[in-house]
Amino acid sequence: MDAVTGLDTLSLASFRNRRLLPLKETRRAFYRMGPVGRMRTLRRGAEALEHVGQRARVLVVGNDGAIQRRVARSVLRGGGSVVMVLDGILHPWPSGPGRWPYLIKRKVARLGERFGVGHLLPSDVGHSSADLIFVMHPNVADVLRDQGVTTPTVAVQLPRFRQYCRRFEELGRCSPAHPDDSLNVLYATGSYKWHGLGAEAQLQDSDLADLVAFARCHPEVAVRIRVHPREDASEYRRRSWPDNLEFSNASRRSPLEDVAWSSVLVTARSTMALEAQLVGVPVIIYTANFAPPDRRSVLGSDPYFHCSDSLEELLRVGDGGARTHASHLPDGIEVIAERLLDLYGRSVSTQGRDRSRG
Repeated sequence: MDAVTGLDTLSLASFRNRRLLPLKETRRAFYRMGPVGRMRTLRRGAEALEHVGQRARVLVVGNDGAIQRRVARSVLRGGGSVVMVLDGILHPWPSGPGRWPYLIKRKVARLGERFGVGHLLPSDVGHSSADLIFVMHPNVADVLRDQGVTTPTVAVQLPRFRQYCRRFEELGRCSPAHPDDSLNVLYATGSYKWHGLGAEAQLQDSDLADLVAFARCHPEVAVRIRVHPREDASEYRRRSWPDNLEFSNASRRSPLEDVAWSSVLVTARSTMALEAQLVGVPVIIYTANFAPPDRRSVLGSDPYFHCSDSLEELLRVGDGGARTHASHLPDGIEVIAERLLDLYGRSVSTQGRDRSRG
């Protein structure tokens, strides 16, 4: 029986006995399938997913999509515990009448869970059944509470961020400013097409068109587009770029190497904004196409993130000297390990009592 089973993209380097669950790859990304395709995939993998759930005492998931919810239901039914580690930022629901569609969606999802089909229905991140949620920023916990999530939520510095800062120092970057005063602009994309968000994908295309125009007007500036790992990199290879603009993805270099190269990060709503903040790289939230971030979100409430609808403002970045930012969150490795061991102990005790009664 597995003490801790990891599902999805979570990787905790401190747990040497972790087991990452290999799921059979499909021809298309799961969330780019239609409803019928997703249901067929879940039905074909039902036996394997049920088997994983029956073996795990503690299930750790990186999100609560359909596959994760299917396994989590089996774990909870068997007396185990489910822990979510949300490595990303969340955006608040609208206020007023615009909130109603989200409330209705949540109600339908909860009814689905009650009747055992919740994994087949759309859901919002953090709203499915779990015993504990770890988040990367206190604002994410605030957003979840505002949305009515009652699961205990703990904000920690996730393990990868400690490694991130250490590696950043190894790369020799003590300041976002470059010795030769060159301006290196990094734009971080989002996985809108992967999630089926067509309107947002079009807005991102407008951002990219603006970046191309900016690069052509300023050949002295180096521009790099960091492609989200869930995006199709071939779409970027087919495009025609100015000589001073290139794209980057996981097959070329790590996100940290791109952040270390950059003088400034530009994005609409990428989690990379927090990674850049962690090591003191200036961040501009570009709002010429996307709406400005909600003031209740971390990108809209933290003064470190500067909103602008003009890329020309990038030419003035760095005039104020280097900025540094330190995380005051507790170290995630120790906190997560302690809570996982506690949940595992409770699960084993409960299972023992059930057996003695039987």
